[in-house]
Amino acid sequence: MIFDTNYPRFNDVFWINQGDNTVHVIEKENNLFAAIHAGDSDSSIIECLSLSAEKTYAEQGFKIWIPSIVLTDDELLP
Repeated sequence: MIFDTNYPRFNDVFWINQGDNTVHVIEKENNLFAAIHAGDSDSSIIECLSLSAEKTYAEQGFKIWIPSIVLTDDELLP
């Protein structure tokens, strides 16, 4: 599970905006980017933001959404 206090890593996947948007961390030319989807991971990418591997998600303005009740690990996968 990824928290606001984690440092970005390639292939991280998490939810933001009350679960309305899925974020995938991608790598291009040795730089990390947050690819923000309009919904689930099959939706189109609406924004792509540069990330620093030296700062936590919270330090970069990301508030990661985690459901209050999780019954199985499968429910965490966007």
